[in-house]
Amino acid sequence: MLHAASLGLAAKGGTHDVENPIMRFLLFSHDVIFETANVLHLQMLNVFQERNSYRVQLDLYEKDLTVSQSQQSQQAQNRISELEQFLQGYRELVDRLEADLSAMSGAGGQGALAEQLQAARKRQLELESERDELIARCDNLELQMEHRALKGDFNPGATRILHYK
Repeated sequence: MLHAASLGLAAKGGTHDVENPIMRFLLFSHDVIFETANVLHLQMLNVFQERNSYRVQLDLYEKDLTVSQSQQSQQAQNRISELEQFLQGYRELVDRLEADLSAMSGAGGQGALAEQLQAARKRQLELESERDELIARCDNLELQMEHRALKGDFNPGATRILHYK
């Protein structure tokens, strides 16, 4: 930014004289030039992006033109489109996996993975013990069913037999 001292227009007491019309004009013109430079810079970036976009479109057009002029069979063109679709799917998979990896590394990485693994092992042990209990209960019920089938379908502890004489 321009200062009055650099222009030789210092005022009394060493402060800038903004009352001076020349100084006000210079400061205003400097601000206008700075804003214009920023706008031009942004426009230049937009032109570069547009140029790059046109280059990509031109390259794709040239590739399409080359493929169509080489008189390849329809089968080869179908194979190319299938491979391009496969490649696009592969790129999406890689992007998703990289995002998952970065999320894992951002959320503690190995620590979070170790906690998940430990929780899964604990849950596995709980489910195995529950399975063992259910197997034991099933075996017990099967034994009771066999016992009832052999003795008749009654509970001898709750059933009374009366003998008449």
